[in-house]
Amino acid sequence: MAESACVRMKTVVKREWWLVAVAVAAAMAVAIVPALREAPTATATAVVSVDSSSPGRVRGVLLPDDLVRKSASDEFRAAVAERAGMAAAELAGAFRVAASGSPITVVTVTSTMPSQEAAEKVARAVAQELVATHLAAVQSQIDMREERIRIARDALARIDAAAGGKLAPQDVFERWSIEAALLDSRDALEALRDVYQYDGAVTSSVTSVRSRALRFALGGLVLGVLAGALLVAAREHLLARRAA
Repeated sequence: MAESACVRMKTVVKREWWLVAVAVAAAMAVAIVPALREAPTATATAVVSVDSSSPGRVRGVLLPDDLVRKSASDEFRAAVAERAGMAAAELAGAFRVAASGSPITVVTVTSTMPSQEAAEKVARAVAQELVATHLAAVQSQIDMREERIRIARDALARIDAAAGGKLAPQDVFERWSIEAALLDSRDALEALRDVYQYDGAVTSSVTSVRSRALRFALGGLVLGVLAGALLVAAREHLLARRAA
C-alpha cells in the first residue's frame, strides 16, 4: 500500500512537474536576490584566556559570566567604540562575547563588520576592554597589594641597613617573616593581574556575496521543492474533488 502511494505520488509529480519547477524558481529568486544585494561581510575572532583557578579563589575578581553580561551594556559598547576609534552606533549588534569550557578557560569575542579591517579592530578592542574591565574592578586590591609589597621591601632594607651585614637571630626570624609576606603579596598581585590575558591575536575571514548567494540558493531549492510538492498535492486534491 505504501509502495502504491509512492508510485502514485511519483506519477503526479511527473505530470505536474511544471508546478514544482515554478515553486523552486520562485523560492530561489526570493532567496538569492537579497543575498546578491548585500555587501560582503567579515568576521573576526579574538580569544581571552582565563586562569580557571583564580576567579574562585581571589576575592573581588569578576567571573567570566560577569564579563559576558557587562559586554552587553551601553557603557561597555561606548568604551569599545572609543578604543576602536568608531561611533558607538556602528557597534550595535556588531560583536558578541561568550565564555566556554568546564571550568571556563576562554572568553571568545566574535565581531562581524562590513570590512575585514574593521572586524579585526572591533574584536581586538572588545578583548582589550574585557581585560581592562576586570582590572578596573580589582584596582583597589591591586593598589593594596602593591602598597604591602612596598612596605615589605622598605622593612627589609631597614633590617639589612641596621644589621650591617650581620643579622641577629631575632632579625633573621623577622626578615624571614617579611619575605614570606612579600612572596604572598606578589603571588596575590600576579593572580589578580593574570586572571584574564589577551595576546592581541585576531583571526578573521570574509564571506563573499557569491558564497552567501550559494547558501541561500541551496535553502531556496529545498524550500521550493517542499512548497512545490505541497502545491501538487493540493492541486490533485482539488481536481479529485471536482471530478467527484
